[in-house]
Amino acid sequence: MKQIDKDLWSCLGVFMEECNGLRGVSCGAMAITLRALHLLHSFILNSPILLCYRVPSEATLRSIFMISVDIAGSHGHVFNKVNVDSVPPSCGYISRAALRHLESLDTDLAEENDQYWRILARSVRFSDERWGVEKTV
Repeated sequence: MKQIDKDLWSCLGVFMEECNGLRGVSCGAMAITLRALHLLHSFILNSPILLCYRVPSEATLRSIFMISVDIAGSHGHVFNKVNVDSVPPSCGYISRAALRHLESLDTDLAEENDQYWRILARSVRFSDERWGVEKTV
């Protein structure tokens, strides 16, 4: 599991470097990698025999969450009809998973979480409207 985690983070680093802030470059690859990391660490957290990895997995899920918020926030200015196709469908899926993670947290950071929720919900709504996904937010 450690090696899979390491390899996925390495891939994500390569994709992010390739993208270099350019919209649409490696977005799908980054989304798949983030999803794979999410699935791996969610599995670890839900597995009673892997309790020794709990803290690192929680930290990884938090990192994935923050990356998702940053991605959704960086797209905020393109959520309009003119730029509708500059945001790939994968962004909506990442934002939706991050919203689910946020809703599962038991935390006192209500104000900060409200800000994250607004950013992610906007991304999900935009994606839903553009790609005809069932309304969830």
